[in-house]
Amino acid sequence: MDRTDQRLLELLEQDARQSNTDLARKLRISEGTVRNRIERLLKSGAIQRFTVVVGGKSLFRAIVLLDTQPSMPTDSIIAELSRMKEIKKFLEVSGEWDVAMEVTCPTSERFNQVIERIRTTRGVLRTESLVVLKIS
Repeated sequence: MDRTDQRLLELLEQDARQSNTDLARKLRISEGTVRNRIERLLKSGAIQRFTVVVGGKSLFRAIVLLDTQPSMPTDSIIAELSRMKEIKKFLEVSGEWDVAMEVTCPTSERFNQVIERIRTTRGVLRTESLVVLKIS
């Protein structure tokens, strides 16, 4: 990887939607050369994917496991929690935990607020959060 590749990656990190023509102009190389370099960087793994950052920050995702009171219907707990826009999916599961939820927040601070709200929901005994590090 040469200096031009490094500069190309820097420009793409700033704005991956830039046209190849704009990138070529900034790098003072031809558009075809930009296209070929991007393809080579993709094949080598230097560029793994082009993505969207929402709200200027990456999303914070976690799987949250719930242990619920046996005397409380799981459906009523899920109904209460489903009002929270950060909770994307509910799964009733077997084993030590009763419910698994996919939670997506703009920041870890917001996630902490959501967890506090979940923990104070009637019928929730305890929670465990599994922070998503990578989605394959």
